[in-house]
Amino acid sequence: MTFVCPECGWEVVDPGGPSPHECKRCRGQTGRVVYLQDRTPGHTVTVACSCGFSFAVPLSFAGTLRPCPRCGQKSPVPDALPAPVRWMTSTPKQSTVQDTKQRRQRESGTAVRKFSNYPLGVGPIRVASYGMFVVAAILAGIVVVHAAADFVAGAADKALAAMPSLVLPAILAGIGFFVRHRAYVDVWLFDQDQRLVTHVRRRQFNETIEATHPYSTIVAVQVTETQSDDFSYSVELVLKSGRTIFISNDRRHAVELAELLGVPHRGS
Repeated sequence: MTFVCPECGWEVVDPGGPSPHECKRCRGQTGRVVYLQDRTPGHTVTVACSCGFSFAVPLSFAGTLRPCPRCGQKSPVPDALPAPVRWMTSTPKQSTVQDTKQRRQRESGTAVRKFSNYPLGVGPIRVASYGMFVVAAILAGIVVVHAAADFVAGAADKALAAMPSLVLPAILAGIGFFVRHRAYVDVWLFDQDQRLVTHVRRRQFNETIEATHPYSTIVAVQVTETQSDDFSYSVELVLKSGRTIFISNDRRHAVELAELLGVPHRGS
């Protein structure tokens, strides 16, 4: 593995943590946020733009035109050269440990970036549904206890007259079941290994994949100022077909998305 900063040239073998990896040297010297590019031999090919900026793209784009993340101008992607043969310098045991570490990172989802407009996830859904169940149980318990007391005291008619009061707890319990099974939050997963965007609709006990989009179908990240009372900005992915996909209402996500996808960032 080899990660290189396109600005200062700082190179690191294993930056650690989930991608994108920030260049610590640029952060310390200039205070700028610059993300490292994966330039592992055999994984990517480096493209030099006429503006002086170089960026890495997957080998699958060899022979095509790709936009520069800095100026947006498209540059030809050269054919990948075969990686030089390197003799093994580590023992099989060290190689096995590294492979195991990478496998665990993939299994734990560290290669997947998640974006959602609901930072609490399904937590509010869980609180609302269980809260209604608890309130319904308390109200029903109060009614049953009073009815039982009246029945023991010999006032059976009064005990039966209290039964209609159980309608309200039943309605609350029904609303709780509805929220538990129907309410959802939308989550967008960006898988760096598979280079795939997945739109997931999560409910309290299950999730449904609504749509998937390969990185290769995305040409830009668009930020648009809106007039909505709920949010001020809309962050969308622009597809080759011209269609847009809403991702977030936080415009700070746009820069990170553009770095993840290797596409231009448009708008404010």
